[in-house]
Amino acid sequence: MVKSCNLDYVLIGHSERRKFFYETDEVINKKIKKALSFNLNVILCVGETLSERESKKHFEVVKRQVLSAIEGIDNFKNLKIAYEPVWAIGTGINAKPEDANEMHHFIKEIINLNVLYGGSVNENNAYSLLSQHYIDGLLIGNSSLKKEAFNKIIDIAELF
Repeated sequence: MVKSCNLDYVLIGHSERRKFFYETDEVINKKIKKALSFNLNVILCVGETLSERESKKHFEVVKRQVLSAIEGIDNFKNLKIAYEPVWAIGTGINAKPEDANEMHHFIKEIINLNVLYGGSVNENNAYSLLSQHYIDGLLIGNSSLKKEAFNKIIDIAELF
């Protein structure tokens, strides 16, 4: 269906799909395999809830999500990862750049892929996020719907 619309990218594993549609790690793995079999570019979304972060389980949760998502996959050419802390999505509260950078570094130690940051990205925090060593790009949600804000984010991204 995605290919019939001439699209090349899919998001898989977004927290809202996990929460509201009860998508498990196993379902996400199957979706990734199917998307890759059609030569689609996959952006795998991973991230912890606020309670998981506060209880210091955030690394464990993200590691489980990444490893289960890539199980049985041997070609990662069309795969990217987006770290989106659930508590930051649509809330206007983004992870501190240093905390996001730390998680990106952690993910890259599991699998060396491009890792994007998503979670309340806007024109005011884009520079500080992109300035971090391990953040490869941004996955922009609500700000992509606001022309002026989105254009400012693009201008900032072009600096890197």
